[in-house]
Amino acid sequence: GYDGSAGLQIRHWSRDLPPLAEGDRVHVEGKMTAVSQEIVMNVRDVVRLGGGEPSSPTVLPTGQVGGWWEGSLVRISGTVQRWDSDDIYLDDGSGLAQVRLRDSTQIVPPKLSKGQYLTVQGVVSQSNGSFRLLPRYQSDLSLLPGVLPKKGEL
Repeated sequence: GYDGSAGLQIRHWSRDLPPLAEGDRVHVEGKMTAVSQEIVMNVRDVVRLGGGEPSSPTVLPTGQVGGWWEGSLVRISGTVQRWDSDDIYLDDGSGLAQVRLRDSTQIVPPKLSKGQYLTVQGVVSQSNGSFRLLPRYQSDLSLLPGVLPKKGEL
């Protein structure tokens, strides 16, 4: 269920932001709006209230990446079903999940093959009713071996 850890996309058009770190507590003032059916806040002011611990991701089946988790940091694992220059589609047997690699993150997509096992961490986002996972950093993507080694083998 919901634990209060979901975030909200904020947009601050001025580049005069205070220094912020992941996990910081902030006070924001602005106007709520919808962009491609996703709720965002256009912010007039951001004040850092203090430090905090970064959120830990919630582990989900691929088929549960959707509206309930919008704005939440989640981790999914599954096999690569298909991919293109912007998206990777994973399935763990519970349903297909779209992973969107945004240019602004400068994430270099790994070399992929169909059926390869991949773990991805990111924020659940929506665009025109379609949900996807947005990794934030290169380290949010982890390729795993297709077959785990047997005990005693490396």
